[in-house]
Amino acid sequence: SREGANLYWGLVNPGEITEQMLNDENAELRRVILSAYGIDRYLAAGEVLDRQGEYVLIERPLKDFRMRALKMVCASTDAVYVSPVPPSCVTVTEALNWKYQIPEGMDYFDLVKIET
Repeated sequence: SREGANLYWGLVNPGEITEQMLNDENAELRRVILSAYGIDRYLAAGEVLDRQGEYVLIERPLKDFRMRALKMVCASTDAVYVSPVPPSCVTVTEALNWKYQIPEGMDYFDLVKIET
């Protein structure tokens, strides 16, 4: 049953997305729903785990796991980006180091200070 879902030719009305739909057993349906709703929009409303300046590490439940993402604001355009990161990232620094593949023992923020 797809209570509350407006499914028509495989399309989902983003205005009718519910947590119940996002926890559906059908992984492909969850993928379509998240795609229609917008993964950035879904994750942006998550629980804040860490914050450092314009960077925010967030977590949001999805079915039987918790999705983590790094929310970033572009300094020149103010555009907001949300990028999934591994659940092992528990700080903004760890998420940035993972995203930009910064070697262990180095720190994203230290490297940015050196380049500017």
